Amino acid sequence: MNKLILIGNGFDLAHGLPTSYSDFINDFWKNIDLYFKKDEYKEIIYINYEYWHTLIAFLEPTSNYDSFMDGLKRFSNACSYFFEKDTLYSKTDISNADTIFKFKNDFFKKINTTNSLQNWVDIENEYYKSLKEIAKSSSLPIQEKKKKVNKLNKEFEQVKELLEKYLAKIVNEYNFNIIPNNSGRDYYKFYEIL
Repeated sequence: MNKLILIGNGFDLAHGLPTSYSDFINDFWKNIDLYFKKDEYKEIIYINYEYWHTLIAFLEPTSNYDSFMDGLKRFSNACSYFFEKDTLYSKTDISNADTIFKFKNDFFKKINTTNSLQNWVDIENEYYKSLKEIAKSSSLPIQEKKKKVNKLNKEFEQVKELLEKYLAKIVNEYNFNIIPNNSGRDYYKFYEIL
């Protein structure tokens, strides 16, 4: 028998799956030690591996972007390094310094540093807002606008790909054999397809 499964909006959240945008972004920072060496994450952020073993001690516990930044600031203060605009350098003289941490994806940086973004629709709106700013900029020549739009599209795609990987991981780990008891509601309805 063939089965067709229809899943309504909110199905995942109603079943307790951590699939919201904030769950995704917090997982990124919470598990940065597992992720930062993977190629798809190297396109998003840069962490200098030579400093990692010392830096990790200042990052514990990291639960979100703010706690990660707090850890970078503690590391910077303890080692007398230079921290500016979400970038950490190994010396106060930036021209001779190693970069220890920086964002490589400007769109990802924007969605982490903008406090009003809570849901995926907010991220889509931020993308659209950025796209409109580029299009409406009267000071940019057409070629420069095209470059900026291509960069924005590429960066947005990178974020979407990370979200898809995160969602796949969550769904693969979830036990669908457990049916939540929620005031007698039917969570699963199976219909035979004739």
